[in-house]
Amino acid sequence: MKIVFQSYAFHPAVGGIESSAQIFIREFINAGHEIRVHTLTSLGTQQEINTVPVSRNPTLRQLLHDFKWADIIYQHNPSLRLSWPSLLRSTPKVISIRTWMRRHTDNRISLLDRIKRYYVSRQTVISNSQATADDLDFFSTVIQNAYDDRIFNNTTKSAARDGLVFVGRLVKDKGCDVLINALAQLNASEPRQHLTIIGGGPEEAALKQQAMDLSLTKQIKFLGQQPSSAVAQILNQSKYHIIPSRWAEPFGIVALEGIACGAIPIGTDQGGLVDAIGKCGPLFPANDFGALAALIEELDQTPQLYRQYLDEQQHHLIQHSPKTVAQRYLEIFEKASQR
Repeated sequence: MKIVFQSYAFHPAVGGIESSAQIFIREFINAGHEIRVHTLTSLGTQQEINTVPVSRNPTLRQLLHDFKWADIIYQHNPSLRLSWPSLLRSTPKVISIRTWMRRHTDNRISLLDRIKRYYVSRQTVISNSQATADDLDFFSTVIQNAYDDRIFNNTTKSAARDGLVFVGRLVKDKGCDVLINALAQLNASEPRQHLTIIGGGPEEAALKQQAMDLSLTKQIKFLGQQPSSAVAQILNQSKYHIIPSRWAEPFGIVALEGIACGAIPIGTDQGGLVDAIGKCGPLFPANDFGALAALIEELDQTPQLYRQYLDEQQHHLIQHSPKTVAQRYLEIFEKASQR
């Protein structure tokens, strides 16, 4: 197939949409398909890492030219700016929903949001979790996210693992402060736990102050942003991977990365984290640091429960391998192109 791959967020920007786009492009190429990319992300001073043609902020002429070339137009999350010229052509379209379709805080939907929802509802739609599918008022096929299995692998014996790890942006929505409060509760008695925090953001200073106020500076390491290879190495050294998000994550690829490295994920019981963690770890209510501390204590004191979660990992990861997920997407593309 000839696939126009549209992603408003793309390399060199960094995030879940960007990293998953690279995984899909790699797998589509490996499966023998031709790809042309459209994005709104500027390359800036970075070098292009893709071997396929990438049009950044494409002109109307470029869009129409590539739409005529394509067998299928795929949008890696909806973008009206990239898609409106496709209304001038009958090329089949598939759109994946990778985050919540925008709403106001009081759950009103703006006129632009209504137009976007109407446009998307007329296409073949894929949701990356049951939660994002349930948020829509039209049908979508649920195909959960993939993780990068070239980087994230289990290279450590479970007996050699120790401590907690957090990976993510240091913003309020990610709930790292909840984790620090849970650590304080855990460390009120022996044995004392330690925590590694990977990531940067506007809450970093406040979190360091919180650690100081709770006398946890010796138990917490702030490592800042790290390359994926270093994140994988630290996940391989950690026993528990904590995802304490206040915000309902649309999915949470970071949970898959921790599972792939053999850590037990513990996340909040909302949004797409329920799908991302599956049967590989326990869940707790957002903001409830006491419940989080209790789960960690239970796992430490119940080896059979810890082993039960470990035993689920391989089956869960197979379902989220890049090849498996990409193949499911390609099957949807094939069906859409034949309509």
